[in-house]
Amino acid sequence: NDVVDAFARSIDDAETFGTSLQLGGPDVYSMREIVNLIGKAAGVNRRIIALPDALARMQAFVMDFVPGKPFSTDNYLSLTVNSICDSNGFDTLGIQPASAATMIPRILQRTNSRGRLDDYRRRPAT
Repeated sequence: NDVVDAFARSIDDAETFGTSLQLGGPDVYSMREIVNLIGKAAGVNRRIIALPDALARMQAFVMDFVPGKPFSTDNYLSLTVNSICDSNGFDTLGIQPASAATMIPRILQRTNSRGRLDDYRRRPAT
């Protein structure tokens, strides 16, 4: 929703024409924290084991040859670069973005077949 709002507002704001806006949430998370948030929201309690860099690189190389590429060297390389905004376009547009901790459970609920029905169950009967 935040990104859609930013897109809509930027169309109406002449000061944003021809510019790029970086959009980031209010919090900075490590990959471990993101995986923990997703696991908690999904109701999954698993141990997270960090791989040494050399082992992660080797895993990525091997996965390059697995059908469907569940993980690849390109994925590995993208994980070595921080995804943090230099300046947040949400501030420019006057939008308060929702946190990942708030949005992850909602997103997972929408992708879960029973979770999608929860929205209908919450609606008042007519």
